[in-house]
Amino acid sequence: MRDDHDLLMSSGLYPNSVDAGRVVPHEEVDPASIPGGESAYKIMRPELIPFISCPYEWCFSQLKDAALLTVALQKRALRQGMWLKDASANNVQFHRGRPVFIDT
Repeated sequence: MRDDHDLLMSSGLYPNSVDAGRVVPHEEVDPASIPGGESAYKIMRPELIPFISCPYEWCFSQLKDAALLTVALQKRALRQGMWLKDASANNVQFHRGRPVFIDT
């Protein structure tokens, strides 16, 4: 997991995806500041998504937008030697009117 995280951050994939609005941003929190977190490599606190919806609630165009986002992220990841471990529609939410991947 350490190597995966470090590759994601050093490859530019994460910051570029956040800048493009495709991935929800997060801040890294000092593991020692969380009870029991001392053994963690990294702790990430994502930006709060104020309303969580489920894919079965979405209209066709939202499902399509979520699928296109997932495919675009997968293609970008493959170019960096990575891939999505989970391409579930549940990893996408609509934030500020756009689909955003929430499973860093």
